[in-house]
Amino acid sequence: TRSIDLDPSNPLPFERRAIVYRMLGRKEDAIADYGRAIALEPNSAPLYMSRAALHAEVENAAAAIKDLKQAQSLLVADDPRQEQLRKMMDQIAR
Repeated sequence: TRSIDLDPSNPLPFERRAIVYRMLGRKEDAIADYGRAIALEPNSAPLYMSRAALHAEVENAAAAIKDLKQAQSLLVADDPRQEQLRKMMDQIAR
């Protein structure tokens, strides 16, 4: 939080705090911080993937799929993370 106060235009502290919130079980706070990080770095597929995982955990499949599709659009076709995205989509679709 202190890092965010010092530089609110840096997405990294939002991402780091989201990770901590997730570990603490504060999933909605984590989702919000990933949203702030994404607003600052909208071309980061890993941020969308992380937020998608949290959306899936709180059983918001529509939001998870939306984030995964956005992440997929940001990656080149042969990026190894494409397979991870497909697996995540398959799990959410069940």
